[in-house]
Amino acid sequence: MNIVNRIQLILLALAYASSAFSPQFNKISFPKTGFSHLSEESCECPINGSEDHVVSVRVKDVKIFVRDCFHPGSGHGHSIAIGISGLNDSLPRRGVYFNTSTTGWRTLRQFNDGGLPWLLDVDGNGESEVIIWESFSDTKYYTNGTNGLVPYVYKYAKGSLRLDKHLTSVMIGEVLKNYQITINEQQKQMGKNWTDKTLYERLVKQLKDKQKEYSRKK
Repeated sequence: MNIVNRIQLILLALAYASSAFSPQFNKISFPKTGFSHLSEESCECPINGSEDHVVSVRVKDVKIFVRDCFHPGSGHGHSIAIGISGLNDSLPRRGVYFNTSTTGWRTLRQFNDGGLPWLLDVDGNGESEVIIWESFSDTKYYTNGTNGLVPYVYKYAKGSLRLDKHLTSVMIGEVLKNYQITINEQQKQMGKNWTDKTLYERLVKQLKDKQKEYSRKK
């Protein structure tokens, strides 16, 4: 990735985080053939069988593939590929590319003792949902270092992914648990010298408000 694209991703991260606290997508429709680009910026992240960071699961009558192309740097940018295929295919035949940012990882710092999952069985029914991670502003400071992190959960049906607000509220609950772990650790380590208490209070409040909003809308 050249320097121009890196700068674009940093600016994109700031734009995503400083916009309204809402998902990029309510619905992702897969093209009939090939891969389509959902972001205006460069976002290609091909899946052709030889890449790292590709995960796949069977959901209903298709196989879903997700590849995370992480771009190191202050923008914490990701180009994501989501593809689908028949159950017996080894590679996706169609799908989408888009960009997102996880600058909020700097405040979250952990998620269930591992990295961020892009596929996860949130409702425990034996089929994974797609998780799209996005950053959001703390409402006071518009900087990458003070952003929060939120997961949006999508269920596959009839050739598309649709935002599931109820399951998103469940996942936000998991993120809140991990934020509390980070808060407890920081308070223990820093004591009275910890200066980010009000920042975390703002981030947690926004997550709780979104969780409450989405728990009412299934």
